[in-house]
Amino acid sequence: MNRKFRRKILELKNVFDEKGIKNIATKTKFIQRESKFNSIKFLKLCVFSNDGLCENSLSKLCTLLRKTEKTSITTEGLNL
Repeated sequence: MNRKFRRKILELKNVFDEKGIKNIATKTKFIQRESKFNSIKFLKLCVFSNDGLCENSLSKLCTLLRKTEKTSITTEGLNL
């Protein structure tokens, strides 16, 4: 693997540190209880959704979550 590519992967791992993200989500009260949809999955949905988060319907985002994260959530659950 290319050195620059490896370096970028390491940078992304540092930015998307799971423990840090969970800590921020708890402090800001984004996450108030444990559930199948968590802060990591939400961040992945926001950052890595190919079509753009703002351009998709809640239904399409739920389908994307089901495909990528194996998480089934209703549109109402995602809307909160």
